[in-house]
Amino acid sequence: MSSCGLHYTPPETPEAFELRRKKAVEAYIQTSTKNQGLTYESIGFGATQMVKPESYRTLDSLYAIKYKNEQKGITSTPILEEQIGNQRIIARNDTNRVIYIEDHVFALSTDTSTEVYAANFQVTSDVVVYDMVIRESTFLSRRDIERYKQYLFNESFLNQGSSPGTAEQKFYALFTTHFSGLSKDERDKEVRHMLHIMEIAQRRASLGPEGILKTLAAIEFLGKLTVSELVNTTSKFTTSNFQIMKASNEALSEITGYSFVFTIEPAANNDGAMAGYAMEYDRYFHVVRKEKLY
Repeated sequence: MSSCGLHYTPPETPEAFELRRKKAVEAYIQTSTKNQGLTYESIGFGATQMVKPESYRTLDSLYAIKYKNEQKGITSTPILEEQIGNQRIIARNDTNRVIYIEDHVFALSTDTSTEVYAANFQVTSDVVVYDMVIRESTFLSRRDIERYKQYLFNESFLNQGSSPGTAEQKFYALFTTHFSGLSKDERDKEVRHMLHIMEIAQRRASLGPEGILKTLAAIEFLGKLTVSELVNTTSKFTTSNFQIMKASNEALSEITGYSFVFTIEPAANNDGAMAGYAMEYDRYFHVVRKEKLY
């Protein structure tokens, strides 16, 4: 066979086909932005959606009937086999083809800023990108990109590499609903706020609201400290009278905010007096009231 010039070409694996689609998406973006002075960076891909034409879906449903019958020990009927055969011809001649929707998160950067995009790319079965729909975009610092990807792909930020826990799912749902009614500028600001909360929760290894709010209150009074700097400060902070405010007295009523007393005890080498503040935050962890008590 070798002397006759015949060569065996193995069929493409699903993994190789998926990689080709992703590379096509990346090349499409790079080609589209190369004259705009932007630097492209691939951040990640989500799960692929496969959209089949009606003829393919009908064929799938016929095969599903055949499979169920076989599971029950029922022999396929001539009528069903004829329907499958006819539908295979219809699907083969259908000019509409299977479309793959690739969920891609990427960054476009200039010398001074980075904007992160989440977009869906429609790719044909012969690996041609013919449409792109940007779901959302946000200006972020580079340090926030990984957490933003975790949010977009619904990944755990408390236990990286795992599926999100119930608390994380509720947290994502809360902010996703919150973002839906905001302008672009407001949304960018609120996304950065959410990512800050995620960082605090990640360092504390908990989404418990009291611990998060204790950290936020400390930053409120000490200034723009990083979470790491806050952990290393010599001042002592305590919370008391912590209350979760709800829309009604019903057990499953939605949370509307939080209130507590925040106390600052100065460092041992500081002669300042202890200070206490009445604090109130909304459900999205924004401070709405701070009142000095002593």
